[in-house]
Amino acid sequence: MLGAGAVKDTYELLRDSIRRILCLADKKTKSKVNLSLKAYGKNDPKPKINWDNKKERGKLLSLFISDARKVLSDLDAAKDDLDPEVEDAVKFLAKIVSQDIEEDKENRLKIKKGVAKDRIISTTDPKDAPW
Repeated sequence: MLGAGAVKDTYELLRDSIRRILCLADKKTKSKVNLSLKAYGKNDPKPKINWDNKKERGKLLSLFISDARKVLSDLDAAKDDLDPEVEDAVKFLAKIVSQDIEEDKENRLKIKKGVAKDRIISTTDPKDAPW
């Protein structure tokens, strides 16, 4: 076997991408980001919810999207000061959000049905990840 990249769900892609940005960012950059979840530390496990419960999944997705948008907004304002590696990770997160998330008729966030062309499926596969 030459190698393997783990295929991840939208929740994992968002969480891993935010975690990557936080790992790469310096203290000054990190101080600009205030996240709602404590799921982005190096050893933090995937949040424990009842994955069979649509409401719980929706609530967690909303939190991840809120955090992703916060990171994108805060770091967009500081883009001139970002390290190129952090900037690539921010672009990667933006692509995941745009490929996987949409709003329904009631303006609730949900995972898009179907698969986007050239969809990112991994944060560890060199073909997808910029690092």
